[in-house]
Amino acid sequence: MAKQAPHVRKSLRLVALLVLLNCVVAGASADWTYLVAADDADWYFDESLGRKRGTMAKVWTLQQYREAQPFQGGVYRSSKMQAEIRCHSRQWRVFYFSSYSGDMGEGEQLYVQEAAGAWKDVQPATVAEALFQAGCYPGRSER
Repeated sequence: MAKQAPHVRKSLRLVALLVLLNCVVAGASADWTYLVAADDADWYFDESLGRKRGTMAKVWTLQQYREAQPFQGGVYRSSKMQAEIRCHSRQWRVFYFSSYSGDMGEGEQLYVQEAAGAWKDVQPATVAEALFQAGCYPGRSER
């Protein structure tokens, strides 16, 4: 087998990482568990993709909207989000957001935002509090 140049090996590793990330983001292995109902959507999370390190947690969620949401001349019916949570200070922010034409994160991906948002306080009796409980105290949150 011919020896590959370092830049080719690096490119192959990058492609493999991107394929793996796409599978996770696309929900190929997602196991959505109902979390809470909000005014306009039912919220789910994937326990297998969540992780907690020290006082920080990351949670993947799916929002299934009750009615189609307008977007750039079309509509989306569901969205996925990765939230980052500061367990010690009860703060959270959106880290990743994507919207889909179909139900439960299926169909065409219509929008992606991969930028960390501003930190917000977790308010009682909100979706953010349900995310806080699921991320910071896995297995103990009330659902």
